Amino acid sequence: MSKIKETIKFIIGQLKRSVQRFPVTLGITAIFIIVAIMLTHAGYAGSNTKQLEKMLFALAIGIPMTAAAKLAIERFKLTGSKMTLVYVSAILMTGIYYLTLPTETNVYFGMRFMALWSILFLAFLLAPYFYKREGLSRYVLYLVGRFFLTVLFAGAIFGGVAIMIFTIKELFGVNWPNEIYTDLFIVVSGAFAVPHFLGSVPEMEKELDLKDYSKIFKSLFLFIVLPIVSVYTVILYAYFVKILFNFKLPEGIIGNLVLWYALVSVTTLFFIRDLRHEVSWLSRFMVIYMPLITIPLAMLFVAIGIRINAYGLTMPRYFVVALAIFSLISLLIMWLKKRDTAVVTVILLMAFITLTFFGPLSGYSLTLADQTNRFETLLDQNGMMGTDGKVIANASLDETQKKAISEKIDFLLNAYSLEEV
Repeated sequence: MSKIKETIKFIIGQLKRSVQRFPVTLGITAIFIIVAIMLTHAGYAGSNTKQLEKMLFALAIGIPMTAAAKLAIERFKLTGSKMTLVYVSAILMTGIYYLTLPTETNVYFGMRFMALWSILFLAFLLAPYFYKREGLSRYVLYLVGRFFLTVLFAGAIFGGVAIMIFTIKELFGVNWPNEIYTDLFIVVSGAFAVPHFLGSVPEMEKELDLKDYSKIFKSLFLFIVLPIVSVYTVILYAYFVKILFNFKLPEGIIGNLVLWYALVSVTTLFFIRDLRHEVSWLSRFMVIYMPLITIPLAMLFVAIGIRINAYGLTMPRYFVVALAIFSLISLLIMWLKKRDTAVVTVILLMAFITLTFFGPLSGYSLTLADQTNRFETLLDQNGMMGTDGKVIANASLDETQKKAISEKIDFLLNAYSLEEV
């Protein structure tokens, strides 16, 4: 019974700390809950629904933005008008984002939304350690553990209340609205999970040292993940030896295999790098392992380069290249720099997400440019491009040529609007 009381007391304490520390963020979260429930009960695809959807997108961006603003205020000890200015700026940027949202959304809009949300969440993680403070990787791992604890508590609350609702319906014949379970999920996620997680964020002055490192994560990374990636490295090198003896260039599948291997390696090294002074063999392992990863990454670039040269740039291939470059630079930084590299790595990740999804170097823009150029070349080779740039018909095309042109048109129109093409 005492354990239950302690758990309840712990949860209440987390929620209370969250309300006191993140009032603006929780205010936006409350509005998000109301709008989400209104959208759930809207029941039709009208203009009102579109406006509610736009509000949800904007509010979803406002939650991590204002939370990051709060931690930045604490980090730089801002008070008075400066603190107010930061909060007002965060709220204004949320409003500006709402005004820029399109009425009609597509898959790429969803990708860019998630990219922007990820950047803001990374800023939330980075704020307490920007810019000359060590221990960011331990801090992130601590919050990962708290996140799973929040999910566990939220899942238990949702499941318990859902069972009660179902039981009342079956036993007493109560006709609940069809959206009751969706409403419950929204309320539990917004009114409990978000405040509980924010209440888990350590105070700015608290330092997380190595004794705070979770034994579960420590065992996971050191004794499960590292042995697996080590054996995987041996397998990849065996494959490279096979390539040398067969005089055969790497196949396309090597790109995905190496990419996930590199990302797992970067993530693992990011979290365990601080343990070098505690685990005697870890420093020697990293000195040997980091140079070994460069060869698989080099083969990845060769494989994806062959694919792009043969078939052109696509969004998935662009992301493979971007993630591979990020992995390579991150590993080089961790290899060459002796001090804590976590802050630099997170800033680098934020920069890569920004370049990948926004601006002229984004995958969307570069893929359009590359595939459009290839399409024009294909038309020119088949005598269908006039001197004035207009497309002219060619009745003498065979089936293979027609198929190639049709596939290129289908690709462009499926990925982009007619105006963009």
